[in-house]
Amino acid sequence: MTESKPMKNNMHEAETEDSAEDMRDRRSRQKRIGNQLRRLYDNVATEPVPDDFLKLLEEADKKKQS
Repeated sequence: MTESKPMKNNMHEAETEDSAEDMRDRRSRQKRIGNQLRRLYDNVATEPVPDDFLKLLEEADKKKQS
């Protein structure tokens, strides 16, 4: 014999429970996405700046000082 879930007293109770579960699911997805983005951008942040870009920055600084 299978167990059944207790009946909800009213529609609002069912909506509240579903909303809480939806919120947990959303938070879980957001946390996973955040962790993945951090891993991606942490790797990018530790990469060296390309020489061509450094030259452009130096040229911009010289023009700004003139």
